[in-house]
Amino acid sequence: MRDRILDVLALEKQEKWEARKKQREEYEEQKRQTSKDYRKMQDARDEVNEAREILNKEFELLKEEHPERTRIWQAYHEKRAAINEEIAPLRAKSDEEHYLMNNLYDQAERAYLSGDKEKADQLSQEARSHRLERNRLNAEVKEAINKIRAAKKEAMELAPPQDRYGFDTARERFEKAKRALVSAEEQFSNSKSIKHEKYAKLQNAEMEFQAARDAFEERLKLVRQPQPEEETPKRMSFFSTAWFK
Repeated sequence: MRDRILDVLALEKQEKWEARKKQREEYEEQKRQTSKDYRKMQDARDEVNEAREILNKEFELLKEEHPERTRIWQAYHEKRAAINEEIAPLRAKSDEEHYLMNNLYDQAERAYLSGDKEKADQLSQEARSHRLERNRLNAEVKEAINKIRAAKKEAMELAPPQDRYGFDTARERFEKAKRALVSAEEQFSNSKSIKHEKYAKLQNAEMEFQAARDAFEERLKLVRQPQPEEETPKRMSFFSTAWFK
């Protein structure tokens, strides 16, 4: 006689087995993908290292072509920085004079409209003095900028442009390799996270299958146990009846 509970447990065990099988296949596939992404990341790192070495060699070649070039341009940058320090307060003072000029012109206009022409003339004179000071400061700024341009022109004459094709190509390759490495590292990190998730799901499916199998085995043992036989009443023999005595 079939046991209905045993049939239900057998079906549940089969379902859990199939679920575990599916999770194992997904986990193994993700393991392979993670390994591929790891190799890509390692290749990207190797490319960055190789590109960096080539870039350094090209940079050394640039310096060898004109050993004084670095010193010349360093002197220019130092001179430009010093002049810029002089320009900053001049521009700040020029802005202040411009503000005072505009403010006085506004006051002069209001005085004129109110009919006080004498005060309007006085304010206008003060405004013009601030305008002259502003213009003087702007001229100093312009002269300082011209000094920077002259210094740059001198540096270019002392250290003429070089053939930078090799260096620029190497730098472009290095920058491209760095971007590829960042992308590969992100991809590997993502694959590794997915692999951990797949592993956790596999472990859960494994526990569910084990529980279903244990329940099935327990029920199977119970079903296979011999059942106590029912006592049946003894049949009376025809010849054992009293009236034959």
